[in-house]
Amino acid sequence: MKFYERLAPAKRGCVLEKPGWYIWGASVCKYQNKYYMFAAGWEKKYGFQGWVQHSTIFKCVSNKPEGPFEILGEMEELKHQNWGGAVLHNPSVCQVGDKYYLFYAGTKFEVNELTKDLPNDNEICRYNQRIGVAVSENPAVGFQPVTGNPVLDINTKAWDGTYVTNPTVWAEEGRVHMVYKALLKDQLPEIVMKLGLAAGEQADGPYRRIFGHPILPYNIEDPFLWKEDGCYYMLVKDMTGELAGNPDETVLLESADLSDFKLNKKIPAYNTLVEWEDGVEQYQNVERPQIYFEGGKPVCLYNAVRTKTDESFNLARRFR
Repeated sequence: MKFYERLAPAKRGCVLEKPGWYIWGASVCKYQNKYYMFAAGWEKKYGFQGWVQHSTIFKCVSNKPEGPFEILGEMEELKHQNWGGAVLHNPSVCQVGDKYYLFYAGTKFEVNELTKDLPNDNEICRYNQRIGVAVSENPAVGFQPVTGNPVLDINTKAWDGTYVTNPTVWAEEGRVHMVYKALLKDQLPEIVMKLGLAAGEQADGPYRRIFGHPILPYNIEDPFLWKEDGCYYMLVKDMTGELAGNPDETVLLESADLSDFKLNKKIPAYNTLVEWEDGVEQYQNVERPQIYFEGGKPVCLYNAVRTKTDESFNLARRFR
């Protein structure tokens, strides 16, 4: 079955939005019959690219995995970190045992040896991106950033020596796999984004890189990794159209052991066309995939959506 055929039509009420804000990538977990969503957002007055300096993470709650979700407030507990509390972006939450781990990209306004030649604060923040994690036994109460943050830093001597961001994590049998995005250092100033693979014995780290090179040769981002029926799968945004045929569409990759990902089908897993219960609409962006699972099976797909009139929301779609 094609991936998009697994998705039920979206319900109009199953979106997270906030007046005056861009709402972007979001991830969901369940605790005591409540569903907690963690969503990135920034004020519209800063423009669509304003996430680089102004993004924050909201905590939200619902009685259903598809929503509607109520925004409870910003996650202030993540902001008091010297390594990257100034800007918080692209959360991804997972449960390991009886604990919940919230992964995210953090950054700061700091001029250092790596950023001293950059032209403005926007680029300084972009190149200071690192990956952090916070832990909780009760998402309703809050999360505590781990002492080892950032759990994944750059490697200045390797291909991913610019910044690391957009983590996606899958935990199994005493091992936690992390796929992350990095800007390819050797191609600057051309913007070529690649994915790396790291692993740790515990969700709170430390993590070590598995390969000394990107896991795929393509210009891709926004990964989401999971395992289903004995196979690893990963959704990624195809920046150039080399995989899907059109730029900015999402494709599905698969691998038996995480060492060699192949294209599942040479068609988009989904594109910027969304099927609603009352019709179909075309959008400018449909990206940042995250999936909520129960019993090892996917329940809901979440996407950041941007309209052609520059509005945005996070969309939940049930799996059939």
